[in-house]
Amino acid sequence: MTLILPYFGVSFSNIFDILLDSMINNEDVEFLIPTNIVFSSYPNVNNVHFVKMTLSDLKKELEEIVGFNVSLDYAYKLCDYKPLYGSLFSKHLNHSDWWGYFDSDIVFGKISDFITDEILNKYDRLFSIGHLTLFKNNDFCNNLYNYDFDIPGVPTFKEAAKK
Repeated sequence: MTLILPYFGVSFSNIFDILLDSMINNEDVEFLIPTNIVFSSYPNVNNVHFVKMTLSDLKKELEEIVGFNVSLDYAYKLCDYKPLYGSLFSKHLNHSDWWGYFDSDIVFGKISDFITDEILNKYDRLFSIGHLTLFKNNDFCNNLYNYDFDIPGVPTFKEAAKK
């Protein structure tokens, strides 16, 4: 399982060290942190991987995937693109059966104590509220953003991405 947290800005939050410690203590989970923030002062550990990139770099990669210009002028807008992370970060997910995204203001307990193989084998997606959402790493789940669910009042991905 690989959990993804793009983080762009001037610096990490004042509670980032607590989050990082909780990630490090989940050795059986990979964490991917694409960021423009200098991370050289953080420990180099096996399961937490920082990827140096700018928000502009990320925007270009998104546009290559979707084939049109997207609105991504500020980091908070990344919320609209979370369902694309399976495609966007696919080169970092080759070894993972699951991927997911999470918010920076949480602290993890021992994830595998609660999200067991028995649960992972039953479902293709776990959770639906943004602070932690998991997807099976397969073509179907990685391309759900393209599906028009035809729900009145709910924009399609393409509509949301262009706003």
